[in-house]
Amino acid sequence: MIPNLALQKAIDGGWKLSTLRRMDVAFLLAGPRSESGDMKYRPLLATIALDPTFWQALGKGLEWEQPDRWKIEWHRFIDQLADGKDVESFFASL
Repeated sequence: MIPNLALQKAIDGGWKLSTLRRMDVAFLLAGPRSESGDMKYRPLLATIALDPTFWQALGKGLEWEQPDRWKIEWHRFIDQLADGKDVESFFASL
């Protein structure tokens, strides 16, 4: 799942959240976990991962110097999922 650090970096980078989205993200950052420690509510995380404004703000939060690097990373993320690889290893590489 998307790590808390990535969510926080996107928020720091100016990710504009609607009131509902702010509540959702706050819930994810502090919300329930499975017995293994994984976040629950995967569909909500999927909607975040598909939001281009999340990736733009993540790029700002991580101080990517290339203005369009967020597009490259977003496409890499989608390619990784299409190849059957896990989300965690993608974000670990950032």
